[in-house]
Amino acid sequence: MPDFSLKAFFNSSFSSKYETYLNEQFVFRDDWITLKSFSETALGKTENNGIVSGKDGYLFVKQLSIGQEQLQKNSSVLRDFLSSYQGSATVAIVPSSYEILRDKVPTGLPNLSQKQAIDNLYQSLSGKDLQLLPIIQVLSEHQEDYIFYRTDHHWTTLGAYYAYAAYCQAHGLSAIPWETIPKETVPDFYGTYFSRAKLRSAQSDSIVFCDLPITSFEADLEQYPGMYQESQFSKRDKYAAFLYGNHGLTTIRSDAGTGKKALVIKDSFANCFVPFLTQHYDEVTVVDLRYFRAGISTLLEQQSYDDLLILYNYLNFAEDTNFYRLNA
Repeated sequence: MPDFSLKAFFNSSFSSKYETYLNEQFVFRDDWITLKSFSETALGKTENNGIVSGKDGYLFVKQLSIGQEQLQKNSSVLRDFLSSYQGSATVAIVPSSYEILRDKVPTGLPNLSQKQAIDNLYQSLSGKDLQLLPIIQVLSEHQEDYIFYRTDHHWTTLGAYYAYAAYCQAHGLSAIPWETIPKETVPDFYGTYFSRAKLRSAQSDSIVFCDLPITSFEADLEQYPGMYQESQFSKRDKYAAFLYGNHGLTTIRSDAGTGKKALVIKDSFANCFVPFLTQHYDEVTVVDLRYFRAGISTLLEQQSYDDLLILYNYLNFAEDTNFYRLNA
């Protein structure tokens, strides 16, 4: 059980950890899921708990539809925010793996077209200096590479790198060549899809993290020695090592030497993307609206930023109930 403190309560880290704690107290939870998966497999089924088994060990979410009410609310809030924002802004909406890795998806799976949904969203947005990153096009050009995990809903660090390179191109920056970046690899990662389904066909993933230099890392007023909680790599939720998981407000400083600041409003897909930005901005501020108790308008009154990036997975964007904080 997580330790309680007023600070943890008010920055929402306690509630997040307590929810995880409660889920893990369900007696024999993993064993029941495994038993159900074994039974489904014995009956010839390739689906369990909304996760389907594809080719080459890939697991995919079964997403036939999306709640329209929350999606419309979030789209409206984002449109209002961008139309009034006076600086340089970039929007990057990332699809789920099934939209890109179609040759690995089971034939006939009638999933929601995220490409059409993202195209519709992009067409509805406008702003003074707005960039709309064509993430689907970028990832599709590299679909033969290891850009999505087999067992997790996130993209890999390489997938995030390709998006970062597209961001650099859009902003006139020189992306760091992938081959020159110091990297470390962590094996035996089984992610969220596997945890939901326990499908016997699953193959473990590996996580790559990039050892890029920074000068300081602060998350919710706590100082940390770097951008990765390396002890997390030995635990089940290895992806949580990036940026020490999700925090309301994170500030990363580096010696990029550009004198520029960036603000990133994001979900967890940005956690393996943000480290690349630290080599182009002296300061990168990262906001997760799920845990940020102030409003973005208030933050913008206190600080000025050279560039703003809004980066979300499409499903998270459609379901997040905290977007009202953009205009708060």
